[in-house]
Amino acid sequence: MNATRLNALLHDGVRSKYRAVVGSTVNVMLPRLPITADTEFVQLDLDTSASAPFEATVPDQGEGNALPDHLHAHVLRPCSGVLRVTAIDVFTQEPIPNVEPLEIEVTVVS
Repeated sequence: MNATRLNALLHDGVRSKYRAVVGSTVNVMLPRLPITADTEFVQLDLDTSASAPFEATVPDQGEGNALPDHLHAHVLRPCSGVLRVTAIDVFTQEPIPNVEPLEIEVTVVS
């Protein structure tokens, strides 16, 4: 797997910071991972555990390894949280070396 290419696919063109008001819902765009020779055995893992102040709703993923293209984060109180997208090797279920996770920060103000 080409780590440079995976880093580019994961990070390029994806907004990394969102700002919202308490009580609103934010439409967070996630990276798209096209099926290529470099991505055939890559799975994207979405971790919302660091975003406890949000109620994250992920649309049905369907089949395959790809994430949905967005999620909805309903913000409950003023805070800041991070959504993390990590590239995982489908065989080992471990993060792929030298591929930096994408961190999307959501800041909520009153």
